[in-house]
Amino acid sequence: MAIMDPTPKRGQELPEELLLEICEYLHPARYEDEAALSDYDYCARRRDSHRSVAAVRMASRGLRGLLHMTRAARVVNANAYRSYAEFAAEAHPYAELFEAKLDCAQWVNDDVLGLLHTVMPRLRAVCLNGDNGPIDRITSRGVRALIESTKIEAYHQYFGVNSAIRHAIAAAPLTTLSLKLTLSVPGPQGSSILVADPDGSLDAFENHPTLKHLSLAFFGYTAPESRVDWLPECLPNLETLSIQVGFRSSFNWNSALPFCPSLKKLIIDDQCGDVVVGGPAPLGVLTPRTLHQLLAGLPSLQTCHVTHVASIVRFSCWTFHDDERFIRYRTPPGVSLTFDPSATRGVRVVVDVDIAPPPLDE
Repeated sequence: MAIMDPTPKRGQELPEELLLEICEYLHPARYEDEAALSDYDYCARRRDSHRSVAAVRMASRGLRGLLHMTRAARVVNANAYRSYAEFAAEAHPYAELFEAKLDCAQWVNDDVLGLLHTVMPRLRAVCLNGDNGPIDRITSRGVRALIESTKIEAYHQYFGVNSAIRHAIAAAPLTTLSLKLTLSVPGPQGSSILVADPDGSLDAFENHPTLKHLSLAFFGYTAPESRVDWLPECLPNLETLSIQVGFRSSFNWNSALPFCPSLKKLIIDDQCGDVVVGGPAPLGVLTPRTLHQLLAGLPSLQTCHVTHVASIVRFSCWTFHDDERFIRYRTPPGVSLTFDPSATRGVRVVVDVDIAPPPLDE
């Protein structure tokens, strides 16, 4: 019996759209955050989650083309274009993530956000960043136009997230949200300084029905020390939460977390007050006792990973034994508590697991 050659003949190539659908089925794109916001690996992972299954043309015929297809076209970087006209002149049929560093991409503004859906029909995620001074080209008007014109699933903004923008974002059926709750304001001699948002409340997201992955960062010289209402009281479907506190900030961890009955993963990068000199000690520092209380209040939590422990905790909560300094943490049953190797900088971490209470007699 003759063996048939399975290689498709000329003219029998699979359509581009079909190959893309196969790739998406085998390796779907992910939007959730997996690390602290400032970590370089976080940025790389976020981009890779969109690039990994990208395909814009077929490099060989048939199913063998899956192994040789070009991998680009899911991420559009605004910094690669000099104007909106140049950006719109190219086709982006498969692009899902639009990212812009706004101090470089000067052409990105409110009007452009409202037009993105016309150039990127598959748009699902937007990442806006700005490092060098205040940027006022993005307001709630542009964010609202973006939300109303696309089926946005993930939104990342790392500057100028004021109250009006937060309320505009909260109206979207997001699954993933990353925000830096810090405002950049003009400083002396043309410089800019980071300050806490005086209205940093996230009450607009109260009982948000679709939000599953949330990352928050505080890098101002101050943060809401005494307030207990900066987070919503309940996020019923949240599964992962990442909180990063900058070294110039103070932060009250005693009332930091909302009720998250579905939360499975918590990531903490706490540099609270590390370089605050001459002032009082930060309120509500994340001591081992405070962390244990937070973990015990999350009924579905599976893992908590700490990438940095604040200096005030390292200096005040360690114990000395057998010529070695260590900090003892406790974790509720069923919760894996892990630390980065450099999280405590020379102080060994010991993690004890609580003993589950015996069942009540019937």
